[in-house]
Amino acid sequence: MVDRDEIVKLIVVDPATRTDELAAIARSIVGDRVTVTFSYVSAAGMLEMSAPGVSKALALRELLTDLGLPANRMIAFGDMPNDLQMLDLAGQGFVMDSSHPTVLGAGYPTAGDNNAGGVGATILRLLGEDA
Repeated sequence: MVDRDEIVKLIVVDPATRTDELAAIARSIVGDRVTVTFSYVSAAGMLEMSAPGVSKALALRELLTDLGLPANRMIAFGDMPNDLQMLDLAGQGFVMDSSHPTVLGAGYPTAGDNNAGGVGATILRLLGEDA
């Protein structure tokens, strides 16, 4: 359990700086002392900062261990840079058509539009059912 005095995550917002630019600035300042990522891109930058190594992948790895399941049986869907480590962990990773350019460039297959049932259609296809 998390100590009540321990900072788990810090959200940084700068309405005058785009998210990608704000992330680059923050990383140049904090280096590897914290994990800097983001799950939303807009003209008003918003970052998520947490302890080094903290990620969705870390949490999922712990959950898989607790459940006795291998990571290669996991399927993951992502669209933002904060999803990349999770996609790397999964046996099959998919990105959405509207993903951040960094995620689209990571080499994962696309799962369609997340606003048009892309995740569901991909799951049905993987199960061998008509989408």
